[in-house]
Amino acid sequence: PASVVAVAALRAAGIRCTVASSRPARGMAMVVGPLACDAPVGAFNGGVFVDASLAPIAERPLALDAVARAIECIDAAGVGPWCYTATHWFVRDLDGPHVQHEARVTQYAPTATADLLGALGDAVGAPVKVVGYCADHDRVAAAEAAVVAALGDAVSAPRSQAYYLDVNHP
Repeated sequence: PASVVAVAALRAAGIRCTVASSRPARGMAMVVGPLACDAPVGAFNGGVFVDASLAPIAERPLALDAVARAIECIDAAGVGPWCYTATHWFVRDLDGPHVQHEARVTQYAPTATADLLGALGDAVGAPVKVVGYCADHDRVAAAEAAVVAALGDAVSAPRSQAYYLDVNHP
């Protein structure tokens, strides 16, 4: 509530307000709506920009070969990969570790598929983020090191939490 009041005061002073997050755009609806953001919103660490209705207006997609290599590195470290487009979230298992928690937090349901790369295409858009999740923080650190070693500056691959690896366009 204090943020809503503060943003309204900014707007009254002629200052536009927006938000940016590592979350998917649809997962930011609970913030964007109450704040009445009137400027483009940054989702996926800047991988996608959306308007106030959360419709994509600009994207910074990942190359498919980089997504494939990132998923390989994440799998090899024993970490669970997720893949996002501007409008879709793909996981291998709806009951996989942390999936239902993330779905509740972001108010955004994923789609299950055995083939994360195969799920990508014209109908769903280009990949904009790969996430690696694991409760074992050492495995996530190993996945981060492997992705950085394999892809260098072709991607940005920091951990947003000890248990999350976020792979985005650099």
